[in-house]
Amino acid sequence: PGKWEYLKSIGIKHIMNSRNTDFAMEIHPMTQGQGIDIVLNSLSGEFIYKSLDVLKKGGRCIEIGKIGILSQSQVHKQRPDVAYFPFDLHKIAQDHSELIFSMIHELVENIDKGYWKPLPYTVFPIHQVKDAFRYMAQAKHIGKIVISHSETSLQTVKSDGVYVITGGLGSLGLQVSRWLSQKGAKHLVLIEKNDPSDSARKILDEFQKDGIRVRIEKADVTHLQDMKKLIDTIKNSNLHLKGICHLAGILDDGVLIQQTQEQFERVMNPKIQGAWNLHTLTQDIPIDWFVCFSSLASVMGSQGQANYSAANAFLDGLAHYRRSLGLHGLSINWGPWADSGMVSRTDRRHQQRWSVNTIESETGLDILDQLLKENATQVMVAGIDWSRFFKTWQKPSPFFSNFTQKTALENPSSFIRQLHEAPFEKKYEMIEDHVYLQISNVLALPKHTRLEPRQRLFDAGIDSLMAVELKNRLELSLERQLRSTLIFDYPTIEALINYIADMLQIKPISAQQLPEQPQQSLSVSDTHDDLDDISQDDLALLLAKELAAIREGKKAG
Repeated sequence: PGKWEYLKSIGIKHIMNSRNTDFAMEIHPMTQGQGIDIVLNSLSGEFIYKSLDVLKKGGRCIEIGKIGILSQSQVHKQRPDVAYFPFDLHKIAQDHSELIFSMIHELVENIDKGYWKPLPYTVFPIHQVKDAFRYMAQAKHIGKIVISHSETSLQTVKSDGVYVITGGLGSLGLQVSRWLSQKGAKHLVLIEKNDPSDSARKILDEFQKDGIRVRIEKADVTHLQDMKKLIDTIKNSNLHLKGICHLAGILDDGVLIQQTQEQFERVMNPKIQGAWNLHTLTQDIPIDWFVCFSSLASVMGSQGQANYSAANAFLDGLAHYRRSLGLHGLSINWGPWADSGMVSRTDRRHQQRWSVNTIESETGLDILDQLLKENATQVMVAGIDWSRFFKTWQKPSPFFSNFTQKTALENPSSFIRQLHEAPFEKKYEMIEDHVYLQISNVLALPKHTRLEPRQRLFDAGIDSLMAVELKNRLELSLERQLRSTLIFDYPTIEALINYIADMLQIKPISAQQLPEQPQQSLSVSDTHDDLDDISQDDLALLLAKELAAIREGKKAG
């Protein structure tokens, strides 16, 4: 109803609620009992039958829903005088792609010419995709929600800028150099302590042929004076420093208690001292970006690489620190790249233990480009088989709580375990509380909110996306596989609670459910033989009644 004013503003005269079936009663008097010609339906259950009811003789029902599709015999049984046409739009798009393409082409052309108007839409940039899903879940939108991948005003690479790459002659450094050249960079400075290899020379020759000026700076990034001399040289040229990509790093693995101070310094200096030198020397230069190639190791740890993990963690902190100063900073916690030397060798342990998929160079560089456009600060980029990863952990860290729901099943305080341990007379109440809690979580309501039990969940604000979330939450906490149409089949809170209680073989304690009293009323003091013919459930109810009477003081303990 909150959106009806918009519909009225664009000339829609007759508006009805799709959250219930009252529309059928409203349509008949509107059409003097004749009904309507066409129904376009995407709803399920009783809505389909009500839609058939409102059709006039010879009417058509066009079905594009996915759930509860009727057979022709079912339609004929209710309305033999109408036609029912189910369409699987996904299959049509696959089988008749040319038709879909031509329709889209016609649609866009007519919108461009102003003949047609597009649906209302709300645009979210890609880095706000989480906000977009929450906005949709709250059903605040009219029309469509669009995620925009369009480039921001930030131009990643500028042809008149100088770009410095530490570790520039390594395989990954050369890949980044090639990416910069493809983006339009004409001036590259590659910092490396060692001479270029034969394969590196071939790539450098290609750069030269393409008109790209590459300067090889044989220097140590950990030496402040070396870096100061380089930065001053760039400052004194007619060019401007526009970007820094810090890739320098080495390895010296070992169990922590066997690591020496020299091992730590050897690994940490290129990462830490090198990054800090570049940071301090460029604070007064308006560079576009300052990127640190960090590692998965600083986020998830890596056996035998405490020094390497700590060094990369410093890069992560530096990116945030630079942001706090109003400077650009981006730290990317990369997983292993498919064809870069050091990372692919060191992260084989990750691949074996966690089934980490390698990152193809093209994919990694596309992600780097996108992160720069999105103005990100720290992002982990890795392809991880989470199901295999969690099998290697006896008790996953809370850090991974957003990546898995298995911890809820393994937690000794899980709902099902509490339910099993609870007194019989409390079980149904616990189910009630649990269902209300899950509904409140999905709707982002206060924890102890109680909605009207006979209110339809869809009327309460749950949409199809939330219905899936609610089903998944219940499935996880109940440790039972639930049907995908759960919320459609049991559309009210009361019906949902009763279904779950029945599934778990738990009944509410009420007078209606107590066993009929035998001719000789039973009590717990009766003989064992008298109880043999009572079912386990009825016996439990009888005992619950006896306990309730004792607690109320109606019986002696």
